[in-house]
Amino acid sequence: MGPATAAPAPADEHPPAAALLLPADKRARWEHADSLAALEEAPGRDRSEHLGGRFERSVHYNQAARGYLALRDRGARPTLAVGALVVQHHYAVGAASPSVTFAMLKVADAGPAAERWQFFVLDTELRVTTVAAPAGCGSCHGAWAPDAVFGPPAAATLQ
Repeated sequence: MGPATAAPAPADEHPPAAALLLPADKRARWEHADSLAALEEAPGRDRSEHLGGRFERSVHYNQAARGYLALRDRGARPTLAVGALVVQHHYAVGAASPSVTFAMLKVADAGPAAERWQFFVLDTELRVTTVAAPAGCGSCHGAWAPDAVFGPPAAATLQ
């Protein structure tokens, strides 16, 4: 099988063409897949900013990302710790099981925001399907303050 190439994505969809789509036989289970059950879940489920707004999302985060819910207050500017993990499960409207999962892992405190994070797209078996380049996911996340992370679902409240 030849090298994988990304098909051009419509302008309103993510992951953009800068991401590398891994062929099914090259996908491996995500190294953090087994820890997902231990993540905190932000209250609520709402429309995702990803995938043209066609999916609902639930958001989960680890202890290193405990400041995540503060992003509900648009004036808040928390900086998440290295090791912060923010995971969005994307569901067809009203579906019980996710169709795709997006994850962000903070790997550094210094440098441009988009380079402080690793971005992953996971299939329904939590295998890595896409490893996005900073020009991909990072192009939107890197332009967003604070710390390249968008806020929790609208139903989430500060705890």
